[in-house]
Amino acid sequence: MARSDALHPFQRWGTIDVAELGKVARPRASGVEPLMVKQSSYTWQPARNLDMPGGFQLVLDCEAGSDDVRRWTPSQDPYAFVLQASLAGQTILERAGVLSKAQSRSYNNMRLFFELSNRRREYFGRRFRRREDLMVIKAARIERERNDILPDDLGLTQTGKGKRWSVSDLLTHGRQAAIEAGLSARDEELWVRHGLLEAARMNPFDPAKLATAQLRSVIRLGLFDFDAETHSVDKEIAVRIVERFLTALERYLDDPPDKFRKRFFKQADNLVHQVAKKKHPGGPIDRSAVRSVLLQFVFDAHEYIADCLLVAMRAFAAALPQPLTESEIHLFSLLYLKPPTLGGIPLIMLHDRLPTLRECAIDLFYQPGDSRVVGTFLRVLNYYAAMTRNRREADRRRERRTHHRNDVGRPALSYELDEEVVIAGSDDQQHEVIAALLENRKAVCQCATTDNWKVITEPAIGEGVFDIEFGCSECGHTESIRTSQHELKDLASALRHRDEGFTSPG
Repeated sequence: MARSDALHPFQRWGTIDVAELGKVARPRASGVEPLMVKQSSYTWQPARNLDMPGGFQLVLDCEAGSDDVRRWTPSQDPYAFVLQASLAGQTILERAGVLSKAQSRSYNNMRLFFELSNRRREYFGRRFRRREDLMVIKAARIERERNDILPDDLGLTQTGKGKRWSVSDLLTHGRQAAIEAGLSARDEELWVRHGLLEAARMNPFDPAKLATAQLRSVIRLGLFDFDAETHSVDKEIAVRIVERFLTALERYLDDPPDKFRKRFFKQADNLVHQVAKKKHPGGPIDRSAVRSVLLQFVFDAHEYIADCLLVAMRAFAAALPQPLTESEIHLFSLLYLKPPTLGGIPLIMLHDRLPTLRECAIDLFYQPGDSRVVGTFLRVLNYYAAMTRNRREADRRRERRTHHRNDVGRPALSYELDEEVVIAGSDDQQHEVIAALLENRKAVCQCATTDNWKVITEPAIGEGVFDIEFGCSECGHTESIRTSQHELKDLASALRHRDEGFTSPG
C-alpha cells in the first residue's frame, strides 16, 4: 500500500486556488450512457520566499467521475509542464538547503541535456498509422527476411506458445478489439494500437520480477534507439567524455541566449564532433563512443528532472484543500512521483509515446495499482521500440540501396548467398568464406576494411563462374567480384581445416 507520508514535503511551499468548471459528458462505448465528470482547475502558486519568476504558476485540470477520484492532468503541453514543474522543484530543494551551489549547477546542466532528448536522431518519434508503415518493401530487405517490422514475439504468450502475428493478424485482432470497445470507424492506426494492446495482454511483463535497472532499460529503449549494454563505453573514457561535454557547456553558457540555443540544441552534432576530435587531454575519442555517452547522459537527465518534478508535485499535493485519498495517491504517484514500476520515470514524462500507448495509458489511469495493467503497458512500449528500430533499419537499408542501381536502372536488391551456389553452414561460416574471398581479391574501399561490405545483388551464374556484387554500407563503394562454386568450396574447406587444427593445403 502506498505511503501517504511520502507526499508531504518539508513544509508548505505554495497555495492552490480551485475554480469549479461544471460537469461535462464523456462518451463511452456505443449503447452505454456517457460518463458525467466534474471538471475543475487547480492553480498552484509558489510561496513568496521561493523567489520564482513573476507570474509563475502550475495549472492542472482535474476531473472526477462517479467514483469521486480526482484525476489531474497538466492544462498545458506535458513537456513544457515537466520543465516548468522541475524548475519549481529544484528551487524548493535549494531553498530547503538540500542542494549545494555545485549540485544546483549540476541540475541546471542536466535540465539542458534533458531538453536535448527529442532533438537527438536516436529519439523515437515514429507513429504507425497504416498497414504500409508496418511493411518492408523488397528493396529494403535481405532475401529471406520477413516483409514486416513486427516484433518476433508478437502474438505469443508468456510461455512462448502460439504463432507470431502477421500484419494482417495484428490489424484483424485490433479491428475486432476496437469494435468491441464501440469504435467502428475504419482507422488503421486505431487497429494497430488495439492489436498491440491485445497482444500485450497475452504476454505482459511482470514488474515484480524486474529489477529497477531492467525496468529503466525497458523505458530507455522505448524512448531511444539506444541499448546501454550494446553501446557500453570504457569507464575511464566515459569520464573524459563527460568532462569535455561539461567544459563545452560551460563555455557555451557565456553566449547570448539565441546563440546558445543554436549552438547547443540545433548544432548538437557539432558538439559531438568537438568533443571527439579534442586532442587534450588524452587525445581524440571515437565519435561513436561520444554519441553513446551523450545519449546515456541525456537519459540520465530524465532522473534528475524526475527528482525535481517529484518535489514540485509533493508541494502541490501538500497544498490541496482536501488531501489525496488512497486511490488518488496510486494515480498521482504513477503520473508524477517516480513510480518504482516504471523504473522511477513518471508516466507524464512518457507523454510522447501516448499516440501509440493511448489505450494502455487510459487503463493505467483507471487501474494504477494493477500490476498486470502496468506490465501490459510496458510490453506495448517494448513492442513499439522493436517496431521503430526495425522500421529505421529498413529505411536506412532502402536509402542506401537507392544509390545502387542494376542494369535496368532499378534499385539493387540484397540477397543471402544461396547455399547451393556457395556453401552450407551457419551465417558466421558464410561470413568467414566471404571475408576470405575479399581478402584473396585484396578488395578495398575508402574505409580501409571490408567489415561493412554486404552482398547487394544476386549472383549471375554461368558456366561454372558467377559475379557477386558487394557494397560498403558506410562509404557506398560497390565492387563486382567474379568467383566460382569450386573456389568458394575450397575456401570453406580451408577454413574448416584451420578450425580443426590442420594446415590448409597450399
